[in-house]
Amino acid sequence: MNTNARVFITGVSGDLGSAIATRLVRSGYEVHGLTRNVDRVSDLSARGIHPVVGTLSKPDTFLPALKNCDAAIHA
Repeated sequence: MNTNARVFITGVSGDLGSAIATRLVRSGYEVHGLTRNVDRVSDLSARGIHPVVGTLSKPDTFLPALKNCDAAIHA
């Protein structure tokens, strides 16, 4: 996968998802991260992550972002 790829990560506010997202951003990937917590949006944005506020139980909250990504990681 090239470093221009877009990666979608679930659980980006958690320990594992956050660590994966940080590593991918540092490697040059465009990272979109699903978070349930609207209070985390500014922190995620500041770290170079495109926040997607939603939940897995409501696919309409994240499917548009997921469809535009090249890979997905469920963390």
